[in-house]
Amino acid sequence: MEDWLELVKRTFEGRDLPLLILLGNKVDLNHMQAVKQDLHLKFATDNSMNQYYVSAKTGDQVNTVFLQTAANLAGVEITKP
Repeated sequence: MEDWLELVKRTFEGRDLPLLILLGNKVDLNHMQAVKQDLHLKFATDNSMNQYYVSAKTGDQVNTVFLQTAANLAGVEITKP
């Protein structure tokens, strides 16, 4: 994750960073997660990123991520879950 973030920072050097989102997958398969949820959350928090965990298999939280990201980019606050 650190390498990815450094690449983004170098790419945008001298400019504002884009909206950064840390997206973890396999929420339905804890034993297969490359990055455990506590490290995922700490990295996202430490680097001012939105963070989500989803399941591509079940679709869990996928719509939420797209809706929240679109709202953030549009400057709209979502008030209902």
